[in-house]
Amino acid sequence: MQKQWIAMAVGMMLLTGCGRNEKVPQTTASPLKEAREVTGETTSFGTPVVSVSLRDGRLVSVSIDEITGDTTKKTLGDQYLMSDQSIAPWSQQIEALERFLLTYGPDAVTVDENGKATNEDLRSQCTISIDNYLSTVKEAIRQAESSKES
Repeated sequence: MQKQWIAMAVGMMLLTGCGRNEKVPQTTASPLKEAREVTGETTSFGTPVVSVSLRDGRLVSVSIDEITGDTTKKTLGDQYLMSDQSIAPWSQQIEALERFLLTYGPDAVTVDENGKATNEDLRSQCTISIDNYLSTVKEAIRQAESSKES
């Protein structure tokens, strides 16, 4: 029960910060540039929430989540149910996408007309539609790069 309350509290903190466009304070000692949290636009699914960190122009961390109802899919974890035909739970598929992005970068991801990955090594672990996540990641990276110039 305590884990559920913690997960709900973390989810609420995440949701509270979604609409902000504030720059994350940076110290001169840290080479990391944090992007503002970016929410994507979509009509067919929930709203993606993406956070990235860059070091020397390279993606060093990425977190992708999606608002669904009054919470997020990562907060729901295994409670977020997908069809029985899916190869893995949503959380495992999004982790595969995050790993791929960190390894190869967002420009290496290709999608088909349904928004699904065509890269075989990614597609073998992630069969969900990712085009909206990918465009939101790219926007977060653009924001992180522009915050470096400010």
